[in-house]
Order: sequence, then structure tokens, then C-alpha cells
Amino acid sequence: MKKSLSLVLCIAMLLSMFSVVGVAAEAVDATTLFTVSAGDFKNDKITYTVYLNKEVTLSGAVIHAKFNKADLKPVSAGSVKLTDPDGDKYDSVSGVYESGYVDGTTDCYAVGYVYSGETDYKVGSKNKAFVQFTFQAIGKVRPETTVEFYCYEFSSVNTPANNIANGSKAPVAEHTFHTLCGPTVLEKAESVKGGVEVTWNATVGATGYRVYRKAEGASSYSKLVDIEGLETSYVDENVENGKKYTYTVKPKNEWGMVAEYDKDGVSTRFFNAPAKITTAIKPNAVNVSWSKVDGADYYRVYRRVIKEDGTKSGWTIVAKKVTACSYTDESKLETGVKYEYTVRAYGDGGYSATYVYGNINYVETPKVTAKSTTSGVKVSWTAVDGAVKYKIYRKVSGGSYVTVTTVDGSKTSYVDKNATNNKKLYYAVRAYTEDASGSTKGGAVNYLKAPNASVKNTSSGVKLSWSKISGAKKYVVYRKAGSATSWTKIATITTNSYVDKNVKAGTKYTYTVKAYNGSFYSAYDTKGDTIYFLKTPSVSSATSSKTGITVKWGKVSGASGYIVERKTGSGEYERIAKFSGNTKVSYADKTAEKGKTYTYRVYAYKSSSKSAASNAVSCKDKY
Repeated sequence: MKKSLSLVLCIAMLLSMFSVVGVAAEAVDATTLFTVSAGDFKNDKITYTVYLNKEVTLSGAVIHAKFNKADLKPVSAGSVKLTDPDGDKYDSVSGVYESGYVDGTTDCYAVGYVYSGETDYKVGSKNKAFVQFTFQAIGKVRPETTVEFYCYEFSSVNTPANNIANGSKAPVAEHTFHTLCGPTVLEKAESVKGGVEVTWNATVGATGYRVYRKAEGASSYSKLVDIEGLETSYVDENVENGKKYTYTVKPKNEWGMVAEYDKDGVSTRFFNAPAKITTAIKPNAVNVSWSKVDGADYYRVYRRVIKEDGTKSGWTIVAKKVTACSYTDESKLETGVKYEYTVRAYGDGGYSATYVYGNINYVETPKVTAKSTTSGVKVSWTAVDGAVKYKIYRKVSGGSYVTVTTVDGSKTSYVDKNATNNKKLYYAVRAYTEDASGSTKGGAVNYLKAPNASVKNTSSGVKLSWSKISGAKKYVVYRKAGSATSWTKIATITTNSYVDKNVKAGTKYTYTVKAYNGSFYSAYDTKGDTIYFLKTPSVSSATSSKTGITVKWGKVSGASGYIVERKTGSGEYERIAKFSGNTKVSYADKTAEKGKTYTYRVYAYKSSSKSAASNAVSCKDKY
């Protein structure tokens, strides 16, 4: 009779498993009949074991596992071999995938078990494994997923109070977990301050990660560190400069660790950052220098602006590939702006971090020119915005710069009256702002003092005279006649005076002189010294009469008037008359005193020019 009941139960269970629509029944709680345990989640697979509780007996049962097929797919399901206490044989039914079986669910997996024997199966003193389900995670990004377990039918002859009707959906257990993505997607490995930082993308469902490292020359990965939590980066501080390292990462959670991983990993060659970076203002540029990094093939230089409020702009690459340990940034820089520089070392497959900086307050370098003038060397420079003062420097060729003077920030030129004569001189100017000082850029000049010539009329022509210039080997005399606007060279001489005999009476002449030392010329007086050439008057007589002493002379062509001077004895000449007009060529000295002898001379004049002094004539006043 027992076998007949078992056979009926087996057939009934098979029919229930393969039915399309179950028989509706009142829901019963089956949590007291079964216990579900999950194994480790390994290789993207998880296995659930359904245990019979020790308090129950069994003739047959059907268990459903409900899941989301977008997250999981069934790999296998079936009965676990139960040991029959009385040795009778039994029958079992393997897992069957069903769709729409339990209350319209689209994805279920059912396992039925049929026990046949003289008596119902008694569990004994502890739970016994009954059936197992194995699922595999699918997809690349897997969210949280849930597996629900239900008892669809339960039959026990000896314990009929526990029976569950066919078609019931009695809850057994529910398990929610994250399925790990594998392998973890690596981002990069790069040198940072203190070591190599490896970063990766967050893996859905991971509660931690294991980081592995393979140093250059090693054939396999070694465990580096276990990270508990959601951190997605790690800094490996145990690294050596110039050495290559490869990293990979495995994710893990409470169910275990993914075996699959990125075997290629991410690699970098670690380089120390330059230990020191210095900056210095150069003419219209900033020089950046740094300490050498062993093994580096080249360096990359970056620059950013430190704003007045302390914030900083983004980095700009100013030099992509520099093989030396210095670079001059000649790109357009602004006075008053604070710049910050950093340098990254590059080598085979890696580069250093950038955490060492060099700061500088930039000040533009004035553009300097220098030229000889009659009063010294005139130094001129371009104005620098924000300058409060300028310092002027000078050096003689072959020597060192010395400070000449400091001038106000509003000035843009200075005449060095103490310039060293007959030398090549260099001048430089440094601008100072409230916060910083700039660099200097020189302007050179060959300096030879300029002759300061004076002119006067002589009986033979216009005579130019000047002081001798030390170092001068010759002098060049230039002239402009009448209304001429350009200079004409009229003589090259070795003496420091010259008489221009090629002149016309009454004509205006302007003269200037350059000194020459065999290599370069001096400056010259661009205005020159101007004179009207006038011939020397000739005094013909000085006679005494009751009206005084009358002096007579010959007419001078081009003169606009005459000047008469006299002296007594060996005394000094004194002017006694000046009158205009070229027709009057005599003068009566009515102030002469009887018995005294006077000596007279006459000058012709025009504008501010006057002729040479005439011959002297003496006369004694008789009346």
C-alpha cells in the first residue's frame, strides 16, 4: 500500500511540475519546513542548498526558485541524495526550468523530489540537504538581485498537518545580493607624490578589492594589499625610481572574490619628481631650472597664474620636451603677475608627479638704448607698467656692471655725464615694482667725448676752436652755409682748431665737429655754433679837434653796424659806442679829456656776430 501511495505521489508531483497552470490554494508559510543556505559567490556562480528541518518528515515536495533572468541564468538544479533510514529505495526528479508557472512569474526553476519507502523519511536530529540550485551571473554591470524560494507542494503521510497543497506558493526564504562584475576595469597607474597610484572603476556589488603588483623582471603578480570598502585607488609607496611596475585588481564581496581579472593590468615606470625647481627673471623671459631625475629621458614644463585672491589657473604646457635641466620661457608674460612653474620627468613608459613648484613675480625687462651726446651718454628705455623706480647700470667693455644711479618710475631716460671716455660702454636698466624687481638687458655705445667747438671771425676767415679730446686721433669739421639744412664735411684735421677761409662776408655759417679715435666717432652738436662772417674793419685815422677825437674806418660789406672801443694807456678796452647802419664809418669821441692819449679799435657786427677787432689807432686830445 505504501508503494502505491508513493507512486501516486510521484505521478502527482510530476504532473504538478510540468503543468502550465497550478491549482490555486491558500498560501502557507513553509519557513518552518525548510532552511536555505548560500555558498560562496565564485567565478560568477552561486549555489543554494535547501535543507529539510529536523522537525519534519517527508514523502515528497516541490521547491521553486524565482529569479531575474536579466541578472542570473540557471546552471543546474537537482536533488541531493538523502539517506533512507530503513534502506528503502527512492525516486528523484531533476530540475526543470518553467515560465509562468507560479502566479504568472516569468522565470522559475523547480526541483521535485519523490521519496518511496515503507515509511515517510524522517530527518533525524539535524537538518538534511534536500535540493540544490546553481546560478551564474550574466552581463557586465549587475545590480542588486534577489532569489526567492517557495514550496509549491509538500506531502507527509505521518505529519499531515504540515502538508502543502499542489499549486501553493508557500514562502521558504529570500536572499538578496550583489553579483560581482569581473574583471574590474582598470583606469591607470601613474607616479604621484610618495609612490605609484593605481586607480580603477568601481565594481558594482564589490565591498572591497585586492591589488596585485608585478615589478619589472617578475613573471607573475604578487598580492600587494587588500582594501576593505569602496576605495578605488591605492598608492604603492614601496617603489624605486626608474623601475617599471604593472598592477591589476580583483573585486570581492561577502560571497567571495572574482577569479577572472585583467591579466595585462596597467603599467607605469616610476620617476621621482624633480626635487627642486628655481625660477629667475631674464630679459623678457623667465628661466626655470630643476634638479636632475636619474633615468629621465626628457622633461615637460608647465606654468599657471596665481591670482591676487590666491586662486590658481589651470596648468599650461610651455615646453613639451626639454632634455636639459633648464628652460627659458619666452612666451608673452605680464608685469605684476605671479607665475608658478612645475616640471614633470618623462622616461620609457612613465612620468613623474608634479608637486614641486617654483614661483616668481614677473616684471618686464625694459628695452634699453644708449647713444653719445655732447653732454655724455643718453640712456633711454621703454616704460614698464607699475614701475616705481629704475636702476641704471654701466660697464666698460671687459669689466663688470656698476650702478650709475636710480631714478623715479616716471622717467624713461638719463644722461650719464660721467661716462668713461674713449671706451665701448654697456648700459642696462632694471625695473622695480612694489612687489618685485625685473631683469636687465643691455644697450651698448662706443663713447668718445664730443668736441664743444666755438667759432669767431678772424681776418682770414671763421676760426673754430675746441678742447682736445683724449683718445681722438683726428677731427672732422662740418658746416652749413646760409639756409642749408644738411651738414657738409669741409675738413679732417689732427689739431683742435680750424680756420674756414672759404667764406663770404655777411653770410651765415653753422659749424660742428666730430672726434674720431680710429674706430668710432664721437657725438656732435646737432645745433652747432652759428656765426655771420664779417671782414675785419680797417681804422684809417684818429684825429683831435675842438669837438673831440674822431675815429674813421673803412666800410665792411654785410655789416649791420659797428662797435667802437677805447683804452687809456695800458688799461682794458671799454665799449664807448655801438650803432647800427653800414653807411656811418666814423665816430667822434666827445668824452676825451685834454692832454690824454687814447687808443681806439672798431668791430663790425651783424645780429649776435661780430668781426675780428680792427687795427688799433692812438691819438692825444689837444683841446
